Amino acid sequence: MTDSAAPTVPSLHNAQPQNPQRHAPLLHAVADWVDEGARWIVIDGLGASGKTTLADQLVAHVDGLAVVHLDDFTRPGAVGWERERFTAQVWAPLQAGQAARYQRHHWTSPEPTDWVDLPAARAVLVEGIGASEPPKGVAWDRFIWLAAPESVRSERAALRDPGRFGCWSQNWRPTEQEWFDRTEPWRGADLVWVTA
Repeated sequence: MTDSAAPTVPSLHNAQPQNPQRHAPLLHAVADWVDEGARWIVIDGLGASGKTTLADQLVAHVDGLAVVHLDDFTRPGAVGWERERFTAQVWAPLQAGQAARYQRHHWTSPEPTDWVDLPAARAVLVEGIGASEPPKGVAWDRFIWLAAPESVRSERAALRDPGRFGCWSQNWRPTEQEWFDRTEPWRGADLVWVTA
């Protein structure tokens, strides 16, 4: 299966992530999950599907929701995100009802950057590629798969970071596509949201 195929999953919707009014049903769904007691909500999707944009809008519209960007848990040359560090610095303290603190790392820089403080929020939104595969001993309450056609994702990636588009299109995109084809992560989603 390719990422342009339409998966058969619960709650398939269409919206533009740049326009909150066009995905009001998703905002309401997440708010309802939080009201029902969901503590950990994840957004996963292939590169340039709109995960960060959507996460930031959800945090702006859903009371008591904090966000963790998994790009902060990556390192140059490494594949995937640092699950053990996430567990120790984010999951464990927040699960215990305490504030959490971690230092941003990014795959483009060997040195860490600023610190991020997370309040003991009533719910946490975790977004990033591979977010649907939690660390050992960690369980998510809700999972959103964010999908977009490859042509849309390529256009977004080229506009977002033209200097690194070659790296993304030749290295990251094939790796992500292989993972997608092999694991079909969207099958485990509580909700699939298609941006196009």
